Amino acid sequence: MADALIEVLITSEGRERMTSNLHPMATRALFAGTADLLTNTELLKLLRPHSLSGEVGRDTKEARNFRSVGKERGLKIGDLRRHALDLLQSGKFPQADIARAWTYAQIHCSAMQTVREFRALRTELGISTLGSDPKLANDMLNKCYELIVAAIQNEFEIATQAVKARTPNSEQRRFLHFSTGLIIDALNLDRPALATWKDLLENVYPEIDRYYLGNDTEQVSSYLSSPPPSRK
Repeated sequence: MADALIEVLITSEGRERMTSNLHPMATRALFAGTADLLTNTELLKLLRPHSLSGEVGRDTKEARNFRSVGKERGLKIGDLRRHALDLLQSGKFPQADIARAWTYAQIHCSAMQTVREFRALRTELGISTLGSDPKLANDMLNKCYELIVAAIQNEFEIATQAVKARTPNSEQRRFLHFSTGLIIDALNLDRPALATWKDLLENVYPEIDRYYLGNDTEQVSSYLSSPPPSRK
């Protein structure tokens, strides 16, 4: 979260208005692991199943910009959510990898909102400001954590209502937000970094990968009937 706040501060410094597009690193995180499994054309066909083959063939540059180092596009959070669901539904990638990348996008979104809110209260806000004011840096970090927890809970509740209405892909959406909740809960700011990584690698990620995303709606609803319990 600290790294995301720094990246947002660097890209927004000197700009009067902040863009609604997330930092390009959020795009890279989502698509970095796709290069070994899908060609550029295959990736675009997955993301745009109804596109004409000719259109996809002419626009493979877009796929390169999804995952090329230094050329990634900064996408809005809604676009990244849609792409994360596309990758999840394809069944070609580990579920934990997608959940981890989506969590990173959520962190960047909350970091952007945090910087926007703090900029509204201060005439100057940059990396040098944080270096001279540790309390401000800690306040921003705590605010970012609060925002992402609130965002995940809100997204989970919206997806739950969509499940009840039998909206297409709603179970996948709820699973995605539930998994992100598990990851964020493991990232308790008061835990030692080593303990956090051990919990993620040995418990959280395997739990996410083991979950069966099939057509058993009753099983899905039972597993995701409530937000994840606290792991603190």
